Amino acid sequence: MNNLIGLVGYGRCGKDRLGAALVPLGWQRACWGDIIKRQLDSVIQKHFDFSAFTERDGEKAVIRRVLEEWGEANFHNISREFFHNLPARCVNTRILGARQAALWREMGGILVWVERPGARPKTEFEARTFAELTRRDLIDLKVINDGTERHLGKAAEEILADRKRMEELVRPGNRPGIVRCGGLVLAEPGPVGCPSGFPA
Repeated sequence: MNNLIGLVGYGRCGKDRLGAALVPLGWQRACWGDIIKRQLDSVIQKHFDFSAFTERDGEKAVIRRVLEEWGEANFHNISREFFHNLPARCVNTRILGARQAALWREMGGILVWVERPGARPKTEFEARTFAELTRRDLIDLKVINDGTERHLGKAAEEILADRKRMEELVRPGNRPGIVRCGGLVLAEPGPVGCPSGFPA
């Protein structure tokens, strides 16, 4: 079974909560975003008077573009640190861009789109990134986060319940299955092209 699960989706759609639900099932959380925030935390505290690790929506909105730009500018150093410390069974709670998605897939990782009905991209970077991931059919599985936190936990269990299905999902030619948090229905994958990655 593949042991690298990457979560993608618009901000505030439930990626961290889904990642947290996978931890008791044996996965360890890791995130590119944590490295970016740690590198910028002192600068953000100095100029904005709050931490890069803030959980307040208004403060997140203020610094979101700063974090995205730094992630792109310092991509290689961040990636080197991230992969050097990568857990054997890892849930990456935020794939930040097309290049990161390409690296993740090259290592055999799968990508799970977390979607909250009605959610919109917070920045142009988010919109561009996720449009590209969708256009190239790189998403292996979609979780519709339309239920409660308990439903999201059950969705995590459903993702891991059938190991054979998870192995099938990473093969080229499989359209994303769907786990709906309220109904917990995993759709059968259908044939579709699935390129190996993005250009640098």
